[in-house]
Amino acid sequence: MNPMKRPCPLLTFMLAGAWLAGCASVTDVTPNGSGGYMVSAHGIDGNGSAGEQKAIALRKASDYCNAKALQMELVDSTLTDPKFGAAPAAIINFRCKTP
Repeated sequence: MNPMKRPCPLLTFMLAGAWLAGCASVTDVTPNGSGGYMVSAHGIDGNGSAGEQKAIALRKASDYCNAKALQMELVDSTLTDPKFGAAPAAIINFRCKTP
């Protein structure tokens, strides 16, 4: 079998990761000091919307709570729409609670 005929799964994974990283930057989940957590997502350029960034942050928050067998509860969010000199962004504060 010629290895050049089949794409390398690792290379495909790395390229997909690089493509996704070009769309948004997402912080790690961080305790916010009030018994909850925060996470933010920022667009890399002026394309996209604050709503898209909020969806990315919500997925990360939900994954974080689900990994602890808990349910994510949104406390509040702050959205920044794209404008000249600023990319779209979202900051969410959340708690993990028992389902």
